[in-house]
Amino acid sequence: MPCDPTDLTLDELAAVLGVTSPETVAQWLEGAYQTPDDEWRFPRAAVDALARRLASLREANAAGVVT
Repeated sequence: MPCDPTDLTLDELAAVLGVTSPETVAQWLEGAYQTPDDEWRFPRAAVDALARRLASLREANAAGVVT
């Protein structure tokens, strides 16, 4: 699969989501793929969707709402 320049590396993914463990966050996304040089890439659309979901959960948690 050709590398899309908008897709993120594992470290970029963790930084965007505000997660300290890149290895853990990598397990949260579907659609990840490896480049020919064995680096993982994560589709930007999937990252954005997960970021929105995490933000929603954080807001609900701060408000004391259980989802």
